[in-house]
Amino acid sequence: MSTETLFLNNELYKYMCENSIKEPEVLQQLRESTKKNTEVGHMMTSPEQVQFMTFIAKAINAKSFLEVGTFTGYTSLAMAMSLPEDGKVTTCEKDEDWIGIGKKFWQKMCVESKIEVLIGDAKESLAKLIENNAQTNDLGGYDIAYIDADKRGYSKYFSLCYQLVKKGGIIMIDNVFQGGKVTDYESNNNIVEAIKKFNQEIYNNPNVMISMVPLGDGLTLAYKK
Repeated sequence: MSTETLFLNNELYKYMCENSIKEPEVLQQLRESTKKNTEVGHMMTSPEQVQFMTFIAKAINAKSFLEVGTFTGYTSLAMAMSLPEDGKVTTCEKDEDWIGIGKKFWQKMCVESKIEVLIGDAKESLAKLIENNAQTNDLGGYDIAYIDADKRGYSKYFSLCYQLVKKGGIIMIDNVFQGGKVTDYESNNNIVEAIKKFNQEIYNNPNVMISMVPLGDGLTLAYKK
């Protein structure tokens, strides 16, 4: 038993990774390719967080996944590999060049047909899905949505994803800690301020039940009531 979350120092973090992460080789290769071919490899979601997300997807028998911010497609690939054969990943990305890095790995695992990429402004792509009454399973709506894009747009992304996720579905929001800067109450960084405002908005939202998990750079899970 513990009354508070244990702080992860470097040794304990390494121990956790060595005793829990089972990253498929193809995902390792995609991570390495991203670091080699971009200058912003740090934007990738950590393996332990993606493993946790795919664990949640398996636990709720998810068949559909909506992603805001594809980058090079690491999370898209992990989810496509985890979803059943008739599962579907819909992912929004504004930079088509980044998608090109991941596509060969999608093809290697024969899951490219399960991944639909919407190129362009994510807000417009999500609005179009709503306009088209996107239905992804018998109950209507996506099982899981994941937001990891422009932090200043989180409130709008969440609002749109909320409309697209089915009742009982889960919306996951990344980078809610902003490297710990959310506790700097004198910060004038507009990205940090946007995340702090968003965190309060979702905390006070009566339509979801949330859990903020100290994983990666902070991950909030919102269950749609």
